[in-house]
This record gives sequence, C-alpha cells and structure tokens, in this order.
Amino acid sequence: MIQAAILTVTRPEFIGSLLFFELASRNYGMSHTMPCKRALMGEATVEGDPSRAWQRDIVSRYAHFLAPNEVALIMRLVNKATAAQFASAQYRTVLVPQLAPHDEIVRRWGDARALCVLTFYQRRKLLKLTARSGSLVNLEALLAFKDYCPLLPDILEAAAGAGQLGICQALHQRGCPLPDSALDEAAAGGHRATCEWLLASGCPWRWTAPGRAAAGGHVELVDWLRTCGQPNVVRLISGAAKGCKLDAMQRLYFLYVQEGQEGEQEEGVGGAPRREALSPSAKDFILAVAINSPMPDWQAKVEWLDARGFPQQLRDWEAKSLFECADWSARLTWLRQRHYICPTLSWPSMQLAVATRLRW
Repeated sequence: MIQAAILTVTRPEFIGSLLFFELASRNYGMSHTMPCKRALMGEATVEGDPSRAWQRDIVSRYAHFLAPNEVALIMRLVNKATAAQFASAQYRTVLVPQLAPHDEIVRRWGDARALCVLTFYQRRKLLKLTARSGSLVNLEALLAFKDYCPLLPDILEAAAGAGQLGICQALHQRGCPLPDSALDEAAAGGHRATCEWLLASGCPWRWTAPGRAAAGGHVELVDWLRTCGQPNVVRLISGAAKGCKLDAMQRLYFLYVQEGQEGEQEEGVGGAPRREALSPSAKDFILAVAINSPMPDWQAKVEWLDARGFPQQLRDWEAKSLFECADWSARLTWLRQRHYICPTLSWPSMQLAVATRLRW
C-alpha cells in the first residue's frame, strides 16, 4: 500500500518519489516509471532525479484521495515545499474524531515511556478518542499497555456514542462490561443499530434514552425507543423542545403529558403510554430548554408552550441561560418585547452574564 510505503521510508527525500512511483505504476504502466525506479535503487541520473517526480499538480491530486489526517500528519512532512503547498487550515488541522494512521499511533504512543508522561485523565481521553475513530487496531495498540491503558467501560461508552458497533462488540468480547450510560450515548448520536445491540446484549434500559435521542433530533429513534420502555417524560419533552421540530414536540407532548394538577397520572388504554402531569419546576425547565433551542422554530415552541399554560415570565437563571446562544441578543429582544422577561429580574446578574459572553 502507498501508506505503508510512506511510513516505512526513513529518508524523507525519497517519500515523494515512492508516492509518484506507486501512482504512476497504477495509472500509466511500469515502463513510464523506470527512471524513477532506477533513481530509488541508487542509479539516479540528472534525467532521473527522484525529486523531479514530486510535481505540484500530481501531489495535489494525490492528496485529494487521502484522509485529512494523512495529509496533516504525513504528507506535509515530506519537505518545506509540500508544507507550503498545503498550508491552509484544512490541511494543517488534525481532526481528532477521524481515523489516524496506525503507524503514526504506534510511533507516538507505542511505548510505555510515552504513555507514562500522560495523566490518567489524558490516557482515558486518548483511549476514548481512538474508540470513537473506529480503528480497532489503533485501540488494541494502546490497550496492550494494560498498566497504563486498562480496559474500562468508558471506552465502550465512547464507542457507542460514535456508533462504532464493531468496536463495542470487540470490547464486549474482551470482557468489557456494558455501562448503563452506553444506551444514552448511542441514543444521543442517533445510532439505532448500536442501541439494538446494547439492549440485546443485556445493557439495562435507561428511561432517559428517548429524551437524549429527541435532543439530537432523531425522531424515528425516539419512536423505536418508546417501544422498549417507559421514558422519563420531562426529559423526553425537554429533549424534543431542544432538538425536534414543533410538530414532533407537540405529538410527544400529547402522548405523554396529562394536563392537570401535579402528580396526576392517566394509564394508557389499548397500549397507549401512561400520561402524567408536569410539575411547575418541570415546566420551567422545559420552557428554558425551548428558549435555548438551536432549531429555527424556537419562537413557535415558546409561544405554543405559553398557550399550554407554561410560565409566561422567565426566572433569573432561565434568562441568563440565553447567553449560551450565538444569537442571544436577538432572542433577548424578542422575549422582552413579548414580556417574557420579568420586570423584577436581577439586572446586575444579567449584566454580568452579558459581560462574560462578550469576553468570550
């Protein structure tokens, strides 16, 4: 493979020639690349100088077929000219969630002395990032150092959150227990196949999982998870208020919310879900989530909740949560015009929140 050739060459000046030789031999036949081959074997001439094969346009085309991390970690290190050619941020940035070249992982972390300088938290983060990338060989290379990288459930949880079903299965076969939170993480990412495998493998049901799926906007997964167990109603409706469209939030609301006094419940008939009334604090929480929703219909959600009897004025902590939004100024103006902002609100604390947001 070309990648293997790149990583096994110890002299950087020959890397470009090897890449060109492999590319040319595939597309143009061996006869067109013999000068390059003779140069690599030590028979270089002026006409067959290996450096002449490293042409800018060919390099650019070849980089187009490489993974971003291979360009950043390997290709830019060939020489200064190549580094300058791929100097933009998209080529200089190492994308942590994406697959990293195995040989680079081994070169950097394939030694206990390299791992021992990391803190426990840093080693766990390295393992979880590797699990999310989906590379079992990279993960096994790190897990080989059992003293520094023990197999703990947080690795499987990270893989489940990224939908890396193969990694989850391999870790479970190694004896890694299934953490309760794995279902939540898989649901939040919208990974139904992983959710199905977790439940079939004995992972406990989490009544917060449908709400996590709703917060991610995964409506179909929400409907499937609802068939697996009773959800936490507050988490479900607040999740829908955050990540789903208004019609989806309304449908879930009418399925699970019993409008009445706190504590009232209504048993479902004919397989319908059990409905329950929301407490005032639950309504406060759901309204705050709707106000901070990243969805474009957040205003319609707030108005609809208002019509359902939700609080008409925000509390101090609910208003301050606005400053987590990029368009906090426009949202604050809209809310003030409709009298959602309480006149007795603690404006000093609001001003402090504004100052903090502006510093960021």
